[in-house]
Amino acid sequence: MGERIAKYLASCGVASRRKSEAIVEDGRVTLNGLTVVDLSTKVMPGDAVSLDGKPVKPKGGFIYIMLNKPRGYLTSVTDDRGRDTVMSLVDAKDHRVFPVGRLDLDSEGLILLTDDGDLAYRLMHPGKNVDKTYYVSLSNPLKEENLHLLRIGIMLEDAMTAPAQVELMHPSGLILRITIHEGRKRQVKRMIEAAGSKVLSLKRVAMGTLKLGGLKTGEWRYLTEEEKRELGVTHE
Repeated sequence: MGERIAKYLASCGVASRRKSEAIVEDGRVTLNGLTVVDLSTKVMPGDAVSLDGKPVKPKGGFIYIMLNKPRGYLTSVTDDRGRDTVMSLVDAKDHRVFPVGRLDLDSEGLILLTDDGDLAYRLMHPGKNVDKTYYVSLSNPLKEENLHLLRIGIMLEDAMTAPAQVELMHPSGLILRITIHEGRKRQVKRMIEAAGSKVLSLKRVAMGTLKLGGLKTGEWRYLTEEEKRELGVTHE
């Protein structure tokens, strides 16, 4: 998996393969902020490549796709066990897009797919504090004191969580809207379990400034120009 750095540069229209190799050996290329001179270095989905300090992007510019992921699809580019991935649901027009972040196999909702490694880094880096909002269906309602624990931070087996925004969405107490900015594995499910309930279903409805809106399960669309501006996309 991945593409050798010179081949990647050539596919982006920088120069011929041979000339691209010379550019790399001259120390003009960085990969995720580090200078690359080894021609065997591979560019992986999500990596950020720059030449002389300027981002190198595939021909035609970056693309940005919003998908309402159904249950039963892996949030990955490929799967060595042959399971369905979100890549089979979208038309990336020959761009090497990848999903930004993850949703569990049995979860659904907003997934962003792009070939813009810089944006992916900004959205997923823990220090950027990008909010992610979910609708959660519970097996049993939580007591007010346990909801309070979620709001101030709750202890998981590995560490305390940051405070979450939690709102009851139904009088039964069985549907919550919860917003977090961390991205630990299965975090929302683990938080709910630590608070005394279990997640029956989970759907991500927002990530940063992006909102799922009326996009139906399994449907996808390209981001609007306004949505891209709100995300801070400036290098198209």
